[in-house]
Amino acid sequence: MRRSITSRFLRVCWEHSMRYPVLSIGIVVVILTAQVTVLFVPLFLERLVDAFMQLSPDAFSLTEFVWMYVLPIPGLRLLSWLLWRVSGYTASALRPRIDRDMIERAFRAVLDQSYRFFSDSFTGSLVRRVNSLPNAFADLADIFWWTIIPMFVAVFGGMIMLGLRSPVFAGIVFLWITTALIGQVIVSRIKLSVDTARAAAQTRMTGAAADAVTNSINISLFSGRQYEEKYFDQLVETHTKLRQRSWRIGETGAVIQNIIGFLCELAVMALVVSYWRDGIMTVGEIVFVQGILLVMFSNTHDLGRTVRRVYEAGADTYEMLDILEMVPEIRDKRGAKPLSIKRGVIEFDRVAFAYRPKHGILQDFSLSIPVKQKVALVGTSGSGKTTVTKLLFRFFDIQGGAIKIDGQDISRVTQESLRKVISYVPQEPILFHRSLMENIRYGRRDATDREVIEAATLAHCHEFIEASPEKYETLVGERGIKLSGGERQRIAIARAILKDSPILVLDEATSSLDSESEAFIQDALKKLMRNKTVIVIAHRLSTIMEMDRIIVMQDGRIVDEGTHGELRDKVGIYQKLWNIQAGGFQG
Repeated sequence: MRRSITSRFLRVCWEHSMRYPVLSIGIVVVILTAQVTVLFVPLFLERLVDAFMQLSPDAFSLTEFVWMYVLPIPGLRLLSWLLWRVSGYTASALRPRIDRDMIERAFRAVLDQSYRFFSDSFTGSLVRRVNSLPNAFADLADIFWWTIIPMFVAVFGGMIMLGLRSPVFAGIVFLWITTALIGQVIVSRIKLSVDTARAAAQTRMTGAAADAVTNSINISLFSGRQYEEKYFDQLVETHTKLRQRSWRIGETGAVIQNIIGFLCELAVMALVVSYWRDGIMTVGEIVFVQGILLVMFSNTHDLGRTVRRVYEAGADTYEMLDILEMVPEIRDKRGAKPLSIKRGVIEFDRVAFAYRPKHGILQDFSLSIPVKQKVALVGTSGSGKTTVTKLLFRFFDIQGGAIKIDGQDISRVTQESLRKVISYVPQEPILFHRSLMENIRYGRRDATDREVIEAATLAHCHEFIEASPEKYETLVGERGIKLSGGERQRIAIARAILKDSPILVLDEATSSLDSESEAFIQDALKKLMRNKTVIVIAHRLSTIMEMDRIIVMQDGRIVDEGTHGELRDKVGIYQKLWNIQAGGFQG
């Protein structure tokens, strides 16, 4: 049976807290001591009141009276204050460390996921999930340290101290706290389903906001502002209604708790008056009982809210908890070894693959690419060209057959070593919101500035970089939005040149370039492809006329292959595509 959201969250909090046992246990001990100190104040108030009522003013000097009966009270309060300050400084050392560990764990858990996970998720919602874990822990730590521990000491310590005066007092308090706690747990469990739905609604709202910001240009181009505002308003309205419902359930619990607390206090004070009337209790003892009750009620008036906040913290993290426990779709097999590449021979051997059951993409697909051969994949949309390259990177696992590099099954080597030997230039490169220098250096992070500049020069982007005021320190904006499509493409090519892997995959790498830029890049690509095994996904056939082999695909199968000249003069899909594009060039 799957554990509850709250128990899963508490387990994660416990694991991270126990990485720092001295600080974690220390802060609990200090807070316990501080709160116990507070409980002794009513005891000394009792002594003071009884001294006023029973002792003669001449029995002690003023100094002696103050020293024996008055000073202990502010002394206890001062000690308690000092201990609370110690706990605060301890918390300042502990909580930021746990926050750091949690956000790093959440970040790693997200990055560990496979290609399909990111394809199916909103960027904004993932960012919210990563942040939800440390944020929820911060809430829980505040609740536990500053509310639950003092509440525990106040209730059970107060119950013991009252019970020593009269077991009836302890019984009333025990009945009160038990009834209130059970009631709040029931209310919070009812509320949990609403809080879970609220958290999911907030994730959808965050994702929609991030999606709209990312597509702001599309919104302007298609006059979609009113539509997007209406769509977002609907999500906000759903979230608001769930928040209101959650709040109302919580307030109902608070009303129940306050009524029970009022009845408890009424019962205790009625008993106190009865004991005083019968001469069983002194005025000082009445002050003591009232003082203990004040400590107890001041620490439990938020009992309902405390229980609810614990459940809410768990609800806010349930999506991130799922990711922490999620097994990545693509994992290294046990005992996987690094890929050892000497030549760069690629072989697809009777590969079968489907993104979804009964929706096959590749069927009995076989393709052998000798060392340093340049191969182009062409075909109509949906023929499986891009899927071939995704499988080569092992973004997905195949359902049949094998993919090998230099005779090694890529499913049996580490993913990191596999992807180190393949350079990739996508059709629509996405850059980090970092400097141009950092984006190019990402191809080989130990490269020197000089090597980065050499790669940029070969990719014909050194010129426009030098023309920028910040030069190589220019920030490119989110996803590289500050650069033109052609400039982003050239940065991606520079990154691939710097990586210098033995296998190269080009996904229509010149599609975003104007004619002048394309001429420069074609020259750079020739240098990049030299002495490499190359796979080119081609839509513009004019860019692949010099390939060693052209593979024609349809419905996940190879239907033809040959050189450009052979296929152009042969009736088939390639000739049809060429005639369409050549006619467009001529017209």
